[in-house]
Amino acid sequence: MTARKVESATNSNSANGQWSGRSEKRSGNQTEIDGIVETDVKSILQGDYDKLAYKLRTQNKTYNDFCQKNDLQKQYDRIKVAGFKRKQSAAANGAVTRYQSANVLKNTAGQDIIKVKRTSVTGKPNSITQHTNAKGGIDRNYYGNDGKQTLQISNNGHGHKAEELLGKHGEYAHDYRGDNAGNFTRSEARELNEQERGDNSNIL
Repeated sequence: MTARKVESATNSNSANGQWSGRSEKRSGNQTEIDGIVETDVKSILQGDYDKLAYKLRTQNKTYNDFCQKNDLQKQYDRIKVAGFKRKQSAAANGAVTRYQSANVLKNTAGQDIIKVKRTSVTGKPNSITQHTNAKGGIDRNYYGNDGKQTLQISNNGHGHKAEELLGKHGEYAHDYRGDNAGNFTRSEARELNEQERGDNSNIL
């Protein structure tokens, strides 16, 4: 992946605390959101705003990490937005904090885990998501550098006889492998290794 591609992809993002035109537009809308009387509508719009602010923050970190790893100079002049000052930055930072408090958990190893309503075989690169099943039980899904799922850890066997026999309480893992055509294969349920068990001990 070239630096130019990353810079192009992040033209709508932020760098070093500065946000793009899209984020500025969203931050400016915070005043409009605050003026909405209907609680249900305000809640929906606020949630969308907070989620976008969090997404832009993570993309900003990805951009900075990429430049540092490849010894590239960050081009702040290309992504800096006129008029995005301390007030707008404070609103965006507050949105990120709200989103993290409501949606981002930590595993025992201190890694961020994003709560989701449904699982997917693709996600944000190098992320972990957590889904609570309708009948109880928690699944944690791990994604690799390419955003493809590599692993799922479940803290119970979901009533499946073969999986209930694994672990101490039916906890188990599935390994995933995806090809370039978007096809995925999933391994049979297996025992958690020592690191997996340690990293996820707060749900086991």
